[in-house]
Amino acid sequence: MEHLSASYLMRLLDASHRALRPGAPIVLETINPKCWYAFFSSYIRDLTHVHAVHPETLQYLLRASGFERVEIQYRSRCRSGRN
Repeated sequence: MEHLSASYLMRLLDASHRALRPGAPIVLETINPKCWYAFFSSYIRDLTHVHAVHPETLQYLLRASGFERVEIQYRSRCRSGRN
C-alpha cells in the first residue's frame, strides 16, 4: 500500500470491491507507521515508498469502497510493545 499514490490506491480498492464476490476476503499488507521502529528502520529506507498508510486510514478507505467486514491484524509487535 505504501508504494501507491492515494488516488491509485482508492481506484484499486474500488475495482477490487467490484471484482470480488460479496463477502470475499481481500488481504492487504503494509508497514505499520504507528510503530516508530518499523517506520524508521524499514519505511524510510525504501525510496519507492510514496507515503505511509495508517491502519485506520486503510480501514476507512476499505469501508468507503464498499467492504463491510474490515479487520486489522498486526503480524508482529512493535519493539516498544505497542502497535
